[in-house]
Amino acid sequence: MAGKSADVATIQLLAAFPREPVFTRNRSLFVGDQLLPPVNAVAAAVASPGKQHHLLAVATLQKELVVFRRTPQHQQWHLLCTHTLPKRITSVSIDASFTHVVVSDAVGDVYRLPLAQSVNMKSEDDAQEQYRLLGHFSTVTSVSLTSNYVATTDRDNKIRVSRYPLSYVIESFCLSHTQFISSVQYIERDLLLSASGDGTIRLWHALKGTQLDCVHLSQCDAITRALSDRTDTKVTQPLLVKFAYHGANSDIALFALHKCDALFAVSGLQQARLNQITMLCKFGHQRHISALSTCEDARIYVSVQGEECIMHSEFKSHSANGQHLQFGKIAAATSGAVREGQGVEGARELLHFEWIARQRKKQMVSNWKGKKRRHVEI
Repeated sequence: MAGKSADVATIQLLAAFPREPVFTRNRSLFVGDQLLPPVNAVAAAVASPGKQHHLLAVATLQKELVVFRRTPQHQQWHLLCTHTLPKRITSVSIDASFTHVVVSDAVGDVYRLPLAQSVNMKSEDDAQEQYRLLGHFSTVTSVSLTSNYVATTDRDNKIRVSRYPLSYVIESFCLSHTQFISSVQYIERDLLLSASGDGTIRLWHALKGTQLDCVHLSQCDAITRALSDRTDTKVTQPLLVKFAYHGANSDIALFALHKCDALFAVSGLQQARLNQITMLCKFGHQRHISALSTCEDARIYVSVQGEECIMHSEFKSHSANGQHLQFGKIAAATSGAVREGQGVEGARELLHFEWIARQRKKQMVSNWKGKKRRHVEI
């Protein structure tokens, strides 16, 4: 049984506090070495309102958003509220006032939910209209917040910049991408950094909606060398996984590519330019980076395919040129018999959840075929 659990064990990074990564192991949620109740977590957002005061918002496959709080008086995480949404959650963000959490779903709605109370949008008829912040006509893929503005992206190739929380006032649309937008990130001042399925990274002036710079990933020598050993020939464009804006160095943003074992940095953000793309490290053949995150203490966290732990490193230099990061393992991710058992239970619950979904789909198909057959007979 131990060997079987080791085979199915998967590690996925969701977010990071200073010296504490937030990740899942077999769908069980961990903050550092502490196990938290939600299972099947798919996204998370972190915030620190004050010294040693931390907030954690976690989205699950069951369309729930669970918010925890930890204070210096209580070193353990305590449940703050639970929100139930009608559709699958695609992104989670905590606003700058630390009073609301902003979530987007798969049908294009974005909600602003309070941290002081729980909301059940499935049972409360007017809850969706009351807490809806804005809406898109397609799936919202990414959300980035400042104290006054919110940037949202969707699968229809557009970025919408609205006032926050008065989102009915639209400041601009950024419209140059030719494929779905996978990630957007606010950086200093009014600058937006975005990535798309068209294989480009673009820098925008958010309020004006104008493009300041654009880099085609397939034309960068560092990326071409890193992708030279990739066996997947069906992917025609390099697809960026996620940006991680480096809080300790405002001139640099880190990113990883889909099915790629290298970590990259793009520099020149303070000059509103995308000057250079540099490869910071390479993990080896078929050890793809599935997620990355940074925090204010200059630490970088990544989850790598094939590793049963989170990898971390430090990046304090003012320039990415000539840098080669050395990543170490966080052993707490794989230790402990209780966490091992919880991980197996999380995997079993996920399988049961998927089985129920398959049964419902079969029933819907059967009902549809029956109606069609009766219509033909008539």
